[in-house]
Amino acid sequence: MVDFLEHNPKDKHPWIGLFMIHGAYHSLGYGKKAYVAFEESLKQQHFKKIRLGVLHNNEPAKRFWRSVGYSFYGKSEWEGKVVDCFEKKLE
Repeated sequence: MVDFLEHNPKDKHPWIGLFMIHGAYHSLGYGKKAYVAFEESLKQQHFKKIRLGVLHNNEPAKRFWRSVGYSFYGKSEWEGKVVDCFEKKLE
């Protein structure tokens, strides 16, 4: 499941709000395949950059996003929790 916001009014960039693969399919490559397909559809729609946030202590999620090319650019807060913010330029 992917929750996608085309235009975040706070920073004017597109954001992934949620990217979820059933736990039984973690570490089997399905997440990367699903993400690559999603990213390709964004490129076809001429998106140039995408952002997302990961809870600061969620190391597995941060490893996943780095593995598909995202880079850390800052911290934020959401519902009282520290969030690490990542972005990727789509080329």
